[in-house]
Amino acid sequence: MSEEETKISGKTKISKKALQDLYIKKGLSTRQCGKELNVHFTKIQKLLKDYGIKARPSGFQKGNKVAAKNRGKQAAGWRGGKLKKLCIDCGAEFEVFPSQDKAYVRCPGCRGKGRWGKDGRHKYVECAWCGKKKRVKLSEIQNNKTGFFYCSRKCYSKWFSESVTGEKNPRYKEKVKVHCDNCGKEKNVFPCHDEEYDKHFCDSKCYGEWRSKNLMGANNPKWIGGPEVCGFDAYAEKISFAEDVRRNPEDKNILQVKCAYCGRWFSPSQKQMAQRIRVLFGQKGATGESRFYCSERCKSACPIFRKIWHPEGFSKKAQLATSREVQAQLRQMVLKIDNWACQKCGRTIDNSELHCHHITGVEQNPIESADTDNCITLCKRCHKWAHTAKGCRYYDLKCENGLR
Repeated sequence: MSEEETKISGKTKISKKALQDLYIKKGLSTRQCGKELNVHFTKIQKLLKDYGIKARPSGFQKGNKVAAKNRGKQAAGWRGGKLKKLCIDCGAEFEVFPSQDKAYVRCPGCRGKGRWGKDGRHKYVECAWCGKKKRVKLSEIQNNKTGFFYCSRKCYSKWFSESVTGEKNPRYKEKVKVHCDNCGKEKNVFPCHDEEYDKHFCDSKCYGEWRSKNLMGANNPKWIGGPEVCGFDAYAEKISFAEDVRRNPEDKNILQVKCAYCGRWFSPSQKQMAQRIRVLFGQKGATGESRFYCSERCKSACPIFRKIWHPEGFSKKAQLATSREVQAQLRQMVLKIDNWACQKCGRTIDNSELHCHHITGVEQNPIESADTDNCITLCKRCHKWAHTAKGCRYYDLKCENGLR
């Protein structure tokens, strides 16, 4: 291909001569040539290969020519090259740069030893038991507080058994006699153990027997009431996201929750707590909701109890709730206002089931269906009697669609 031949790169025609002038004579790089010719530098590299123009040798670029003049003796910061010095330890001659003249005063062979001498940072010491010499670091000698060294663990154990154990130990004290708090036998213990522990035992068996007599059940200082109550610190954090919890006013260590039916504070048993936790965390054996009830009366009166096994319209009337469904918040508010006692006969929730009764029926006065002034607390017996009066009978309170 002659020098006059050209190649088309996109819309630009580039001749071989023009490319040689830029790349060879002017010493421009492929990127600089691409900027001059308004093409990408990869196209310049392809044209160089197509035209047969060889790449310039290393160091031929225009910028390197200027840098080559500032090297060695021609550099402005030239200080005469490396300096020759004599090692202060062995006297051998070695070379360093002028900038390292003050930093290095020893030859490369003596630098590893430094000021520690011929053996470097080590020294030979004698074993305190067998007398053999052992090479140790100077740092070990400085940190050793006893001044004794041993060539092996075996030598140390032999020296220790002969020199430090028993009465030879400088801190040795004779054992004192004490009596076992369970069986009464004498036992020798160290003085430090006698000062540290108030009670002493022959073995673990004696300790277990004494513990079963003195620290079990109500005798334990951490006893709060047994399986019938739950500790506040143990369970409060686990159920506080789903239940209202508080400390028992009489005993701060006992946990109290609200009854799901009457809303009264009470202390649940550990069995109730375990069932509720299984449900909340979806553990094995969880069924239903296992809500908290303060008594069996509240449980049987609650309209939502056993809904899984006995849904709406279940045939066994004996399993249905004894009270009709009202808003749970309204029922709890009314029971609390009336101090959990029947307003007709005076029976309390401790000896009777209590219901929330509407003075004016919901069908007759729907606006005041959730008004506490329109409700009253009645026991199961009085509630049944109230609905026998004319105009308050269940038949009279039927809705048009047949529902009460």
